[in-house]
Amino acid sequence: MKYSNTKTIEDIKSSKYFKKADILVVIILICMVIGIIFLAFMPVGEKVVIKVNGVVKYTYNLSENREIVISNSGHENVVVIENGYVYMKSSNCPSKDCVNYGKINKVGQIIVCAPHEVIVEIIGKSSGVDTIV
Repeated sequence: MKYSNTKTIEDIKSSKYFKKADILVVIILICMVIGIIFLAFMPVGEKVVIKVNGVVKYTYNLSENREIVISNSGHENVVVIENGYVYMKSSNCPSKDCVNYGKINKVGQIIVCAPHEVIVEIIGKSSGVDTIV
C-alpha cells in the first residue's frame, strides 16, 4: 500500500529545495577548502607577544624555548614556547579554553584567556609598513 504523502527519490531530487541545499553544501565545502589552503600557507611567526590587560608585558623569540608564568591579581597563566610553537600550559581560569586551544606558530594566530585578560599573539617580521594601498 502506497501512502499519498510519500515522496519518491525522483520527487525529492526534482524539488527546488534539494537543489538549493546542494548548492549551499558546495559553497560551504569551497569555503572550507579555501580556508584550509589559506591557513596552510600562512607564514610561520618569529616572535610571541604576551599582553596582560591590553598592555604588552612580554616579547620573546619563537625560537627560544622557555616557560613564562604570568601572575595578575591572583590569576595565573603558564605559557610555554617550545620547538617553534607556543601554547598555554595551564591557567586557573574556570573554562580552560585557552589551555585547550593547542599550539600555535603562524603569524596572526592568538590564544586568549578572557577571564584573566591575557592574549598570546604570534607576530612576524616588522617591515615598518602597516598597510599597502
